Amino acid sequence: MASTNDLVKSGVKGIFYREHPKRKESPNAVRKDRQWIVIQKVDGKRIVSTLGWSSDNPSWTELKAGVKAAEYKDNHRWNKANPDQLPRPICKQDEDDAAQRLCEKLERERKAVEHKNTTFGQFFAKRYLPLQYDNGKKSASKEEQLYRSHIAPVLKKFSFAEIKPLHVEKISKKMKDKGLAPRTIAYAHSLIRQVWNLAIVDGITSDQHPIGQVKRPKINNKRERFITEDEEALLLPALKARSTTMHDMTIISLDTGARWGELANLTWQNVDLKAQTARLMDTKAGDNRTIHTTTQRVMKMLDRRKHESDSPYVFPARDGNKQKQVNVVFLRTVRDLGLNDGIDDDRKKVCFHTMRHTFASRLAMAGVPLYTIKTAMGHHSIIMTERYAHLMPDTLREAMAELEKKPDNVIELKKSAQKP
Repeated sequence: MASTNDLVKSGVKGIFYREHPKRKESPNAVRKDRQWIVIQKVDGKRIVSTLGWSSDNPSWTELKAGVKAAEYKDNHRWNKANPDQLPRPICKQDEDDAAQRLCEKLERERKAVEHKNTTFGQFFAKRYLPLQYDNGKKSASKEEQLYRSHIAPVLKKFSFAEIKPLHVEKISKKMKDKGLAPRTIAYAHSLIRQVWNLAIVDGITSDQHPIGQVKRPKINNKRERFITEDEEALLLPALKARSTTMHDMTIISLDTGARWGELANLTWQNVDLKAQTARLMDTKAGDNRTIHTTTQRVMKMLDRRKHESDSPYVFPARDGNKQKQVNVVFLRTVRDLGLNDGIDDDRKKVCFHTMRHTFASRLAMAGVPLYTIKTAMGHHSIIMTERYAHLMPDTLREAMAELEKKPDNVIELKKSAQKP
């Protein structure tokens, strides 16, 4: 609050002014510019109301300031008599606060109208997509293409209030008619949901997204391919000739079922060569688990890498830091070996994850119980492991056949000696 020491008392009670040291009331005026102030006592409290300069508003005069002071007094009496009503301003600060609230209300109303008319396409192009690129999201370009090809033709011109579940169903049907996979359709649903949730955060809409009311595409992305021993005999030497790291990661995945990301995160502090174990941290399932590195080729490989590398990571990138993505060497090697020739179904194509699937499949074919495989794979549910059950029937049938061969599989109880 400005000092009141330089105020000059006017001829009206409670009305003061301060003069500007240089400025005139107007270009042709003789008198210096005056700022008018009202000082009142309300319920024993001194309240100072700075009204304004005459040069800014010629209507500010001693008379006008007196009228305003009287208005404040009348408002105070009215407030006392009407405590259940919206209070009237009793000082300049009250008027300023009321004006500010009115401006904010008008701005909210303006934004509400603007938001109501914002289309899905406008929000995606001006807000969501730039945010994805600014945050360095690797999926940004893929999402942009998915939006332009399949979502925009249906939703682009509609506001959020106008979009209904039937619009999403229309997108799903068009994508299905084009022969696109359920996973791609589900990705489109996910993108719509993400854009909508950001719109809620930004206050564009308060309605919940319509995705929850649309039937979810049934996705079957379970990989069915595992490599044979003959394919392994081709793959490993070819990888070794190109990348020792990729070769070594493939070996440990084949023998432990570890995922590529889990191996990329693996540090030496979580490897116990003596106990022949490795602790995988923050796995895809959201927890930590231990793998047993007991095969000879894995132990020899880890021992060699331990002595050759000074990186904290077991399988580092070339600069010694953590790898960011699967090395293209693996995919190129698979391509050059022709392991995916003539295969259109991605579930049957060889990729690095096939090594994990091969590990589980080999355990199943060896007759290892499903619950043991579940633990080794780090599955949360046995349902995830049951996909390997079809590899076990021959083993079970052979066991039943062996049981059938034994003529003495029924134990005959000896009769107790009869008493004389």
